[in-house]
Amino acid sequence: MKKTKYIDVFKTLKSNKGRKTNLSFAFGKSGVYIIKEDNKIVYIGQSGSNLYRTILRHFQSWNDRTQARVTYIGKLNKNKYKVRVVFVPPKKALQLERDLIAKYKPRDNPDKIQQVLEFQEQRKNKTYKVTDDFLKERDYVPF
Repeated sequence: MKKTKYIDVFKTLKSNKGRKTNLSFAFGKSGVYIIKEDNKIVYIGQSGSNLYRTILRHFQSWNDRTQARVTYIGKLNKNKYKVRVVFVPPKKALQLERDLIAKYKPRDNPDKIQQVLEFQEQRKNKTYKVTDDFLKERDYVPF
């Protein structure tokens, strides 16, 4: 498992022509990411194939109103965002994401927090069955 320090999502260009991402090192890799807003963890997510694209979705605007997404594009000027990336294989990413959500209970992961708590309860009661529900839910997670 390789992890990075918390880094700024964007670096401001000297020419004032916008921002450039600091995340190109995550292109095509799998793992878990943690988004901090003003030094408070607000979102934890995972990607099985391309962390770069998955993380950047949180910092883009979306016109599709049929799918709920967590986006910070409107807050970029008010708040400071940092991201930490942990590189792990896709199967381990899912478990690490669950564990981190259970530990930190980020503000913008309410649906996943509930899923993780239910999962933990089922494991305690030994009623847990391995299903694809959590994997399918990944597609629903607001980006």
